[in-house]
Amino acid sequence: MELNDPKNVENLARKQGFDLNSYTELQQQDLKVCDRLLTRNTLKWRTAGAFEGGVMGLLAMVPVAGTPVAMTADILA
Repeated sequence: MELNDPKNVENLARKQGFDLNSYTELQQQDLKVCDRLLTRNTLKWRTAGAFEGGVMGLLAMVPVAGTPVAMTADILA
C-alpha cells in the first residue's frame, strides 16, 4: 500500500538520493532505477513474512492449545 501513494514513492525516492520534483518523473527514469526503489521494501516485507510464519509455526507446535491460538493469531495478523 505504501507504493500506491505517489507522495510516499516520491519520499522514498528522495531518501535514496533521487532528485524528483513529481511522481511522473519516474516514467523518464530507467527501469533499473525504479527497481532499486523497490529493493528495500521487498526485502522488508519478505523478512516480516518469514518472521511471522516462523512465529506461527512455533506457536502451532505447542500441545493442545497451540493450533487454535496460532490460527487465531494468524487471522488477526
